[in-house]
Amino acid sequence: MERVTASLLANKDFKRGYTVLGLIFASELMRPSTVVFMSICESRLIQHDPDRGESYRKRPYKEILEQLKKSVEELESVPEGGKIVTICADIANYAQFLALSRGELDEFLPEL
Repeated sequence: MERVTASLLANKDFKRGYTVLGLIFASELMRPSTVVFMSICESRLIQHDPDRGESYRKRPYKEILEQLKKSVEELESVPEGGKIVTICADIANYAQFLALSRGELDEFLPEL
């Protein structure tokens, strides 16, 4: 697990999204692959923050669902052996936006 933590801390995008304490806490409670994938998802969100920010909160459910479907189509078109992790992270983020748009995470995120 120390290798995973060190690798994540070396990633500049990840460092902007998480504190060291949060990373250590997550890495103790979660599978290493989940922590790594979660960091990639957050990194993708951070990359789009300057131009998109929290705009997903105002987007209609169907619009988010269509974007998720487009990402799945993009994933299906990746040739065998091609890199898919970024597309998978985008799909996970769109799935999260769908749940947020329906208020299904509100009980876990009282600050929303």
